[in-house]
Amino acid sequence: MAQEITLEFVWKNVSEATKKKVVKFWMDEKAITKKEDAETRANELLTVAYFDKKVVGVATGVVTPHPQLKSNIVFYRTYISESHRGKKVAQQLFIESYKHLNSNKELKEKGVLGILIAFQSPVLVGNYIKDQKPVLEEFNNLTFIGVDKNGIPLRISYFDDVKIKM
Repeated sequence: MAQEITLEFVWKNVSEATKKKVVKFWMDEKAITKKEDAETRANELLTVAYFDKKVVGVATGVVTPHPQLKSNIVFYRTYISESHRGKKVAQQLFIESYKHLNSNKELKEKGVLGILIAFQSPVLVGNYIKDQKPVLEEFNNLTFIGVDKNGIPLRISYFDDVKIKM
């Protein structure tokens, strides 16, 4: 029987053991090269993906104001091990994170609109540009809202029943 990816939603409830595993993962992958930076980012963990009990992907998020939207958003980041790219781990992490955050009353009470993603992956950006949308369609109704100062496409997946302030 083939091993499957397992997901653990840990937002605001990250154990020290999970933080240590994720910091080691980032350092081993050279995704984050300074241990202090990795330890700080570990406090922003949303969801962790495991394969055979090893970390193979992580999603982080931080609530932050978005000036153009005039509301708070969850700024979302993800990192997938090189060995697990192209296996839809990023999509699974996003869908799991969205599901839990979308049902969080505290976020909605604070006026958080949804999850903002800056797609930096050449594969994902390339698929969008070439109008080959199957990859992006698996990311829960993403709406293009522009590009950042580096030209990275920005998309948001709005939470259910949110209202944009004007």
